[in-house]
Amino acid sequence: MRASAWQLTKAPLTSLDELLVLTGLGSGPVPAASDDIMRRLVTSARVDDLAARVVLQRMLPGLSACAKRNSSSFESQLDALDELVSEAWTVIKTFPIERRDRYVIKNLLTDCEYHAFLKLRRRMLVQVVTDPVHLDRTVEIDDTETEPIMTIVRLLRAAQASGEDNADMEVVVALLNASTVKQAAAALGVTDRTVRNRRDVAVRRLQVLADVA
Repeated sequence: MRASAWQLTKAPLTSLDELLVLTGLGSGPVPAASDDIMRRLVTSARVDDLAARVVLQRMLPGLSACAKRNSSSFESQLDALDELVSEAWTVIKTFPIERRDRYVIKNLLTDCEYHAFLKLRRRMLVQVVTDPVHLDRTVEIDDTETEPIMTIVRLLRAAQASGEDNADMEVVVALLNASTVKQAAAALGVTDRTVRNRRDVAVRRLQVLADVA
């Protein structure tokens, strides 16, 4: 069985259902080793899509509960769940397990909820940045601020100064102004998948700028 190569347990696994139970999925008591198994599984998920799908399957009950809590801003709970699941894949693939190696499922769900629904900081940023062509405007902000919001503003300015593709910046700004990926896609006149692909490219480039800074 492919999952045996992940070396999650001492004894060979007989099925993915058995693995899901060991991660704490189900109505029975949560196994003591569930968090340790999740750590190893998330590590494998970075390079193995099957492992990532297992992690996603384990998260589905929590994602459903989160969608129910946040469904008021969507047409249906199913739409809210779709938004969460679309964010979950990136969260799983990029989760910093080395720094956040406890309560793995809880942390994964928290990250998904943040990226899918918690837009307060994005709305704050919109007051500073409204359109890529205006990123070079002088804005009265305290550049000594260490809040993530100010970091994003500085990165966007640096991206523009370095000649970054304006289309990438348009995606970032569209996401900042939208509550969901679907809304951003509608504003840009492209598909959800296109927005997510361009978003990932933009994020990687901004990360490079952040590392240089």
